[in-house]
Amino acid sequence: MVRPRFAASVLTGVGVVSSFRGVYARVARKLKVSPSMVSRVADGHRISPKIQAALREELEAIKQKLDSIFCEG
Repeated sequence: MVRPRFAASVLTGVGVVSSFRGVYARVARKLKVSPSMVSRVADGHRISPKIQAALREELEAIKQKLDSIFCEG
């Protein structure tokens, strides 16, 4: 039986969730707004093109990190 690579095995389950921890706070710090404002925009209760773009950028960065771990041969 082949054991999965350590990084991939860590990111399964709880590890994937931890990759997303702090997204709202990071976006809020970057844009100098409150994390609750970022949350409201993410939930669709408020509209802010700047916050939406920053959230997309942050999530894309996380996606690229995960892709590099799972797609790396």
